[in-house]
Amino acid sequence: MKFKLILLLVVFSLSPIQAENLFQDLDPQRDMKVSILKGFKYVKTFNDEGQISFTIKQASEANNLRMTIAKELQVGQTYHLSFTAIAKGQGQVSVGYGTESIQSKKLKPQQLGLKRSFTTKKEPQSYKCTFKVSKKIDAQAKAVFDFSLGAFQGDLIFKDFKLVQVPNPRKIHGKGVIEQVKAPTSVPVQAKKPTLTKAEKVKAERAAKFAKLKAEKAAKAAKRAEAAKAAEAAKRAEAAKSNEAEQAAPEKDEAISPKKVFINI
Repeated sequence: MKFKLILLLVVFSLSPIQAENLFQDLDPQRDMKVSILKGFKYVKTFNDEGQISFTIKQASEANNLRMTIAKELQVGQTYHLSFTAIAKGQGQVSVGYGTESIQSKKLKPQQLGLKRSFTTKKEPQSYKCTFKVSKKIDAQAKAVFDFSLGAFQGDLIFKDFKLVQVPNPRKIHGKGVIEQVKAPTSVPVQAKKPTLTKAEKVKAERAAKFAKLKAEKAAKAAKRAEAAKAAEAAKRAEAAKSNEAEQAAPEKDEAISPKKVFINI
């Protein structure tokens, strides 16, 4: 019995344990923050499948458009960050893990073990970043994953975010490693329409109502113009008919009136 118990413990220890996905409950609309340089033109949308998409109208400096995900990790531990990128355009995307600057507290940004970039491709690609958290952050600082998108132009979709803690198998470069993995077999071609805010919905409803009233007003004006045109045509026809009757009346009277004959006696 003791031997069987030991054997079971050995088998259990050798069996692979599924690592916990630290982004299991990630909600792009709630957890992803987008920061832009004033005047930078882009469009951001979400969909129900947990993906975020960007339409970037101009390429500029990478940090002019940033997407961040706040996540505090353990110092000295190694992690895998994986995601899928679907691009229709060109440019480079940088991904990193570090702290954000806080000007009011004079805190400068820190790189915490990951700072890599990749060139987008037309077909969907999945990427895996391996990095080791290198430093302990200030108590007032906030650690984030930072995707710098300003150097890209076109349509870009991110989905399938996964973050897991892994053993320390080998020495890892101070800026981490990024590698392309097998692309998913099926991905949505286009993101769904953006979810409007309450203010945007009110604005859209007002615009639709105004457009409807304008169309109804134009239709009524056209109907009145058509009626006036028909009335004018009928009036002209009646006038013409009356003129013809007046011109024919004297000839008729002259034809039937008896001629007077005077006889001298």
